Amino acid sequence: MPEERELHYLVTRIINPTLNWVIVALRSNHVVYGREGYTGLKWTDHTLGDYFASELEDWKNALWYKYKDNFLEKAEEILDSLLDIMVRMDARLQHDNKQRIMNKLWEMVGETAEYLQVEGYVEAKREEFARRVEEIKKYDEKIKKKLEELNRDNDASETNTLLQSRHPKPLRLIDKLDLPQVWLDALLVLLLVSLGFVVAYLLFGKGWWDVLRAALLGS
Repeated sequence: MPEERELHYLVTRIINPTLNWVIVALRSNHVVYGREGYTGLKWTDHTLGDYFASELEDWKNALWYKYKDNFLEKAEEILDSLLDIMVRMDARLQHDNKQRIMNKLWEMVGETAEYLQVEGYVEAKREEFARRVEEIKKYDEKIKKKLEELNRDNDASETNTLLQSRHPKPLRLIDKLDLPQVWLDALLVLLLVSLGFVVAYLLFGKGWWDVLRAALLGS
């Protein structure tokens, strides 16, 4: 290890050996091939591991241009940005080698902190790290339950709609006519008048018209 601490040494000799392995382990390399007509298609199926691998690559690349001249003064900031990625990885990553990946990263963090001479800072962050992991897990579980409830409600609503479509309520005669409201009102008046004529006929027989005319004319 050189007496004068250099960013190049930190990245190439301490960070790269571990981080490169972690990035390769996280990459799914799941390439999907297909065809649309005469055109061949190729695309990559990105997993959560792929996104974390990209974040770790971006973190490492940022060291060169963001902390090139003051990486020793920004040691805590450098470690915080890495720990932030690791917190989300620990809480959300589903991977067969997750435990090994996290152990490797913690070893790298320790070596990096030692080179930057801030070992105590990382140790002080352990408890906060574990707390943040649990907070993310609880939050994700809460969101998962809400989504499951919404899915159940949607399924119930779709079931009710399907049942109603199979067993629709019988339409009233007035609904079947599907006429403008003005026409419906006029039809109702006509029906009431006709009903009045029928009632008058039943009460007064064939002479109902004479009775009605006498009532109207007052004679």
